[in-house]
Amino acid sequence: MIRWPGFATGADTLTSGSRAFVVVLLIVHGVPKIILVVALLRRWLPAYPISVLVLGAFVVYQVVRAAHTGSVALIVLTVIDLVVIALIVREYRYLRARRAASRLRRRDRK
Repeated sequence: MIRWPGFATGADTLTSGSRAFVVVLLIVHGVPKIILVVALLRRWLPAYPISVLVLGAFVVYQVVRAAHTGSVALIVLTVIDLVVIALIVREYRYLRARRAASRLRRRDRK
């Protein structure tokens, strides 16, 4: 394992309490994401803003927690969540525009 001066490796620094926290965080973070991923894969439009809100709440929590603990892992998770939020917003805008164009085409045919 590579060790950088000044940085502790993640697993070596976890106490039993913080291990429990990590397990709970991953469950609380993972279960809603799985549900939202299924809804997004079905392209259910209301899931897009809900996903942004849920991930935004996780981002806020992770930033606060990282500020208190100095956790590099939480910062990495936060960056990943921000990228996912940007992708969700991009796809939501695309789908809304496509559906609006489809409605206009149908209206023009009548």
